[in-house]
Amino acid sequence: MSRFAATIFIGALVVVVLLFAFRPPDSPGEVATPAASQRTSAPSATPSAVTVPTACATYVKGMAFASGTLAERSSAAQAWMEANPGRQAWVVITDNVLTEVAARQARSQPVRDVRIAIERAGFRLGATAVAIGSFPIKVLLVPQVSNGTIRFDLRELDTDGLPGFFRGSIEDSIRKAADPAGWGLRMRIDGIATDSGCAVVWGSA
Repeated sequence: MSRFAATIFIGALVVVVLLFAFRPPDSPGEVATPAASQRTSAPSATPSAVTVPTACATYVKGMAFASGTLAERSSAAQAWMEANPGRQAWVVITDNVLTEVAARQARSQPVRDVRIAIERAGFRLGATAVAIGSFPIKVLLVPQVSNGTIRFDLRELDTDGLPGFFRGSIEDSIRKAADPAGWGLRMRIDGIATDSGCAVVWGSA
């Protein structure tokens, strides 16, 4: 080895030794996390109310599911309950996720432009009835829990002049559009609470 090469080799060795000597010590309890490309996303589940709308935070008493579509929240809650038998889960519902479900369920019904606004009194549904013309309709759906399931009482129905003989079919269409069976909740429902812009459903497997 030439003197020049030997000088380069010794210099590189000194740099390596210095790097190890002055490397900061590992933090105790530190765990390596996977790269962003290796992470998998899932609906959030938290026993706190961090992702729960403020109006509904007080109704959550345990593990809450408040991220993703309603189907994703329901599926995540079901999986968690199966892994934790005997424990309750809280599924948080907001105006937009419920409107998405209702609009999908209404596609085969004579109602269009379905939208739902959640308030303390219940679910305020607005839509357009299509029957010999178009008629804006409004109704308050008041949820009731019975034998582990949710059903709705229709109140304050306003059909804006829709002929009376269509009323029965429109009421049936509203019930189908808002049917909780389409929410994907397979739990036994223990309770439901509604407030401004959100609702919380809780139950167990």
